[in-house]
Amino acid sequence: MIALNRAELRSLYALCIRHRPPGGRPLDASELVALEALLDKLREMIAAHVDVVERGHKVLEWRVPAAIAPSMNSWGAMKTWQRARARTELGDRLRPLIAATPGADLCGSTRMRIVRCTRFTLQPKLVDEAAADSIGGKMPIDALVRMGVLAGDDARALRRQAFVLPTKRGNAHLLVEVFEVALEEVPDPGPKDGIVDQITRTRGKFTRAIIDGEKA
Repeated sequence: MIALNRAELRSLYALCIRHRPPGGRPLDASELVALEALLDKLREMIAAHVDVVERGHKVLEWRVPAAIAPSMNSWGAMKTWQRARARTELGDRLRPLIAATPGADLCGSTRMRIVRCTRFTLQPKLVDEAAADSIGGKMPIDALVRMGVLAGDDARALRRQAFVLPTKRGNAHLLVEVFEVALEEVPDPGPKDGIVDQITRTRGKFTRAIIDGEKA
């Protein structure tokens, strides 16, 4: 991949600084040669990125309670019935959101979209782009695929982004944002924290009977 080295970046920085008001002296011959070399390399870099997709306008925003956006470690420890329950709860929350969001449903199109997953937690940490599933994005992304918001979860249909940010106690959740792709990036303020309606579970008769039996 074409890239500028440190010396070239320093030269580019110095040349840009010269254009600050009130402006500096004209470039001398050696500086003009360096400028032309930098421009040639920048043209190559622009050409190399002509097919790179950027983040376009936002299609959908979905705040998912932590209980149904498990990390990969938690997902691996879930029983089959727990995963099935989480899939149902995800669908129940996502369905009305899609219906209320014009353009969210791809209606059978196979075009690529970008998903930005942000985990809001009391203990934020750095993550890489491949960590969207590991911070809780796997099940919500699967739900988006099942319900037609995403054409798939492979590289041809989906580009993932992942972040972890702080929130207050009791408000841990996953913010899932879906964007169209574009040739030029659309300005975006970035993920913002928000209040989430958490899931509260009541114990069933079977669970209560076991617990009562153990207490007795």
